[in-house]
Amino acid sequence: MFDEIFGKLGNFWVSDNDKEIVPGYINQKNNDFEISFVNVDFNDYDDDYILLNGVVENKKLSLIIINDPIKSTHAKVINNTYYIRYLFEGKHYNNKDNIKFENINIKIDNILSTINLHSFSTITPKPDILLIKEPTNEYVVDLNEFNLEIFLKPKSTIGYSSNGQYAKFNEEIILKLNYDEPKTITEIYPHIVKIKDLFTFLTGKSEIIGLYESSKNKEINMLFPIVTRKYNLKPQHNTLIQFNENNLEKIFNNWFENYDSLKGVYDLYFSTIGSNLSSETLFLTYCQILESYHRKRYLGEYVSKEKFEDFKSKFTPCATKMDGLDEIVSKENKGQFLNKIINSIQFCYEFTLKDRLKEIFNEFKKCELFIKIIDKFTDEETFDKGIKTYCDIVKDGRNYYTHYGEEPEHLLKGIEFFELTDSLNLIIKMIFLKEFGLTDSEINNITKNPRFNFVEYYEN
Repeated sequence: MFDEIFGKLGNFWVSDNDKEIVPGYINQKNNDFEISFVNVDFNDYDDDYILLNGVVENKKLSLIIINDPIKSTHAKVINNTYYIRYLFEGKHYNNKDNIKFENINIKIDNILSTINLHSFSTITPKPDILLIKEPTNEYVVDLNEFNLEIFLKPKSTIGYSSNGQYAKFNEEIILKLNYDEPKTITEIYPHIVKIKDLFTFLTGKSEIIGLYESSKNKEINMLFPIVTRKYNLKPQHNTLIQFNENNLEKIFNNWFENYDSLKGVYDLYFSTIGSNLSSETLFLTYCQILESYHRKRYLGEYVSKEKFEDFKSKFTPCATKMDGLDEIVSKENKGQFLNKIINSIQFCYEFTLKDRLKEIFNEFKKCELFIKIIDKFTDEETFDKGIKTYCDIVKDGRNYYTHYGEEPEHLLKGIEFFELTDSLNLIIKMIFLKEFGLTDSEINNITKNPRFNFVEYYEN
């Protein structure tokens, strides 16, 4: 959509001053988008964000930049580079407050599969699916803040690579956000981020292909650097959940309702998608996700904080007067030793990681995939004992790979540790499915199909 303008010289001006036109370049750098000017700055403007208009390759552009330039000097030439917050193609705006929209379309390409056509003999006909044009499925979801229309359009394309001709079957997903009254981009942006994160979970990727406003005259393309962040991912699979009229409204409403309270948990999880983290780091991140989730959804206290503070106030004087203290610690270290004892009990009223995991896992006793996970990693007489042992395995792994001290009893290594790490990923996904409001039966139907990003060795 915007590739045609990157690296090309264009002319730009501040929206309220078209008399002073300056040349500049728009570029993509890693996950950010920026614009550079030579010997030009905006020091005269007090605003943190400045609205610029411009023309590049005969395309009308409006962009909001962050007024905090990165300066570089070469041969007495000062180059000022500004990060782009929003970029609009197709229209010029004269005031940031006038940038309002009644509807926004989000387009996502969800790749289903790729087939190498040269794997078929000349006698065997090409896959029939190439000739099939299925109708677009349409769904409508009423959310508190806007109305959402969803269009799922299957399509196929033929391309060429070093291995020959191939066919790619994918599904174009269009989400149309309809508002009762025009909204500013600042008001709309949180909704786009929430939708992006939802489809990150459902499709396994974190990329929105395009955003644009529906218009009778012309589409206005929009670019959000933080939303269009790309990751180096393997070929995509189908969406995790097959949309239908019965579950769509429940999924979207629960996601939007719970998003803000669980944002930290989601951010941690999405940071692992497409990453090159080691198994140890990934395992520790999954443990952190589970612990953070428990803090958000459960009480997690053995006693109330108020009662514990009262206990601690009585414990501290007793510790300082403990009999035999002078016999086990030197006078020089006595103060530090007592401080460490007192500090070490500050959070004793909170659940340990093991108890947090146990409380979460008890919610999944009817989920078939969770039962298989427990059976794979434990060999106990009862399922409850199996959960306890699995929690010990996770707890010992977390403690060891955090401090690398003495090896604990339940430490797993090698392929077993890799499988343990992946099992936590599966459990986290099931937690998110529960947050959608899905029943155990619905979750079981989803986790049965290996296409849905669940490893097959639990079936073996």
